[in-house]
Amino acid sequence: MVLVVSPPLLTGNAWKYRERTYRHAFWDSGTVLANLLGTAHAFDLPASVVAGFDDRAVADLLGVAPETEAPLELVPVGEGSPVGDSSESDSPPDALDPATEPHPEHDREHDLPREAWATSELSGGVAATAWRERVREAAPVGKTPAGDGERVPLDPVGYETEVARPLRSAAERRRSCRAFADEPLSRRKLGTVLDRATRGVPGDWNGGTAPGLQFNDVYVLATDVEGVPDGRYQFHPEEAALERLGDATSADQTRLALGQEWAGDAHVNVYCMTDVGAVVENAGDRGYRLAQLEAGVTLGRLYLATYAHRPLGGTGLTFFDDEVTDFLSPRAAEQTPMTLYAMGVAE
Repeated sequence: MVLVVSPPLLTGNAWKYRERTYRHAFWDSGTVLANLLGTAHAFDLPASVVAGFDDRAVADLLGVAPETEAPLELVPVGEGSPVGDSSESDSPPDALDPATEPHPEHDREHDLPREAWATSELSGGVAATAWRERVREAAPVGKTPAGDGERVPLDPVGYETEVARPLRSAAERRRSCRAFADEPLSRRKLGTVLDRATRGVPGDWNGGTAPGLQFNDVYVLATDVEGVPDGRYQFHPEEAALERLGDATSADQTRLALGQEWAGDAHVNVYCMTDVGAVVENAGDRGYRLAQLEAGVTLGRLYLATYAHRPLGGTGLTFFDDEVTDFLSPRAAEQTPMTLYAMGVAE
């Protein structure tokens, strides 16, 4: 079985989010992928993400117009017999013909999301194979080396001692929290959430493995976390530790998140960031899709890992791009924020 994630790049969100719609498409699809991959794993079914494919052919099969709705990812789930060789005489499958009702606002022109998708198209299997090989040779890319700053170990709960809770319960509880208690967050719970969310995404660009994040670094603004001095940090998954980069306050958290008070109330803000220039240089325009895809899945997993801890809550938020980069510089001087997730003790 192959599932296709095809969000409405223009007809669904662009009337509201304008030029930022392309990002939101990956944030939303990342949530779908996090749940899908987690569910497949729970049933011991193999599943991985295919990011390199013939875009127009998939769009035609789905019966959608890329000018309004476009495929972003394919997800093969399960095992089956190998597909035989195709030939020119093979009849193509019948295309779907979905019935849609456009919103009046959707008639507006929003060129940036359309252009971003079009400039990263692949045409045919040969091009997709070449792109996958290019990415495999380049990855990891877009990341910045760790420094020698003070480390704060987070001591995440190990798999052998964790309390098993059904994925379904976390998925059902998952929501965007808008009310946080003024209580400190457990350092170990923070560490466990970060550890589970940053394991990487199995995909066609890495042979179906998940060798950790390949295109994003994770930064944390922490205020009122037990055992963690207030400040800005880079999270190092391989060490399960935070590296201190400087000071941070709840006011900083709120300001960087477009003034949204939930960011400061939550006490922990998690940013995924990448060097977009390096990613595009090494993986082409479609590399930006990968960086956003990886960040989107990480965002979805942050939600699930948070809501696996009953006292906790979280929400994804928008943010100021350049201000976030400046605040986390010089470490993140060449990087751009992809996603922001705020988490804390829910009221």
